[in-house]
Amino acid sequence: MPDQTLLSLSKLVYWVITIYVWIVIFRVIISWVSPSPYSSLMRFVSSLTDPPLNWFRKRFPLILGGLDFSPFIFVIALAILRIAIVGGLQLRAVNQPLSILWPFMAYQLTSMIQSFIVFLGIIMVIRLIMSLVNPSFENPLVLFIYAVTEPLLSPLRRWFPYGPRGLDVKALVFLIAMVVAYLLLDQLRMVFIPYLPTYGTIVNAPV
Repeated sequence: MPDQTLLSLSKLVYWVITIYVWIVIFRVIISWVSPSPYSSLMRFVSSLTDPPLNWFRKRFPLILGGLDFSPFIFVIALAILRIAIVGGLQLRAVNQPLSILWPFMAYQLTSMIQSFIVFLGIIMVIRLIMSLVNPSFENPLVLFIYAVTEPLLSPLRRWFPYGPRGLDVKALVFLIAMVVAYLLLDQLRMVFIPYLPTYGTIVNAPV
């Protein structure tokens, strides 16, 4: 029988880290609209997120196209930590050896990367559509889409100029590459299943 105490603890850890991840994401997004630093909400959020974010900015500076991507590294690190802790607790709860934690983590990480690829794919589709309708760059959404995608697409500019009717060929090529990467990761993810004897119980649990 599974150890319900460990399973409950794993759920608690999962939700604590997940809520904190969303607080970090909220902090990053709200910083783009220059909120008042004197509001009680911003002071609370900043007190929770700024110390680790500043630490990551100093050690993992990643600025592309004027955007600071170091918070994304921090979010990925939190996700890996969540997978390791929650996965280890769940494996112990069903009396499985911790030696299968590595393939378990690899399975979950590939799933997480696939989710990120889907997000990028949606952004690229929006950019493709915008390249055909010639939107106003005074629109905050347009500025956001271009700010996020341009650092990824700029290396392709010299090989893929704009196509007919302003079609952004770079975004199309990048989108195709993302689809291929997603399919390859899907095949890689299946490789780890034989090493997960509790596939139905553990792998499908929220991690």
